[in-house]
Amino acid sequence: MPVGNAELRIGTSGWNYPSGKGTWNGVFYPPSRGRAKTFDESPFWTPVTLLGRTYQGQDRDLLVPGAHSTLVANKQADPELIYQIVKTIVERNREFADLHPGGRDFTIAKTRMFVEQNLVPMAFHPGAERYWREKGVLK
Repeated sequence: MPVGNAELRIGTSGWNYPSGKGTWNGVFYPPSRGRAKTFDESPFWTPVTLLGRTYQGQDRDLLVPGAHSTLVANKQADPELIYQIVKTIVERNREFADLHPGGRDFTIAKTRMFVEQNLVPMAFHPGAERYWREKGVLK
């Protein structure tokens, strides 16, 4: 697919859900538990525990800053396709989480919280909007 023509992008920021197995070649100085409480003051960041042995050489759990995932769709993508993608991810999030830990975060409750706290960074695609209206997240 040519650059700029993606139908859907799933992305995360931060350290919270590394994809696949990797090698830990650096040093990370995680914040103390006390310092991590400052994450509570900003809904954009959340403390995340990067489980020990996520990376080769990383033997212990690390508390790291994490950010919430966002699905972004091309505005010209078929609304029915986007509706089905959102529905599948949300309604089968346990299976999605088996593939990628971030999958467990795609829930009706979490999306409702983002909407209620005005944390949705852009307008919903019409297909996603239809799904969220059906679930009562949007009015």
